[in-house]
Amino acid sequence: MEWRIVYTDRAFKEEKIKETKLSEPKYKIPFTQNELKVLILPDDDTRQQALNNSYIKDWLFEYPTEIPIIATVSECLQF
Repeated sequence: MEWRIVYTDRAFKEEKIKETKLSEPKYKIPFTQNELKVLILPDDDTRQQALNNSYIKDWLFEYPTEIPIIATVSECLQF
């Protein structure tokens, strides 16, 4: 499964979508740690890789007012 964010002029003007000036990704959706409430990863191996990645770990836990729920797809099957 994947999410697709539809580009709109309004979102771009409101800076909800920003151009990166890179070849990939061309656009990003800026948000802060405190705006992230749930992070769902494919499996536990991916979760462990993410939590062991210094860039991700530093960003997630730098200044959060609350730590997001970090779950796997199988943990979310009953939702």
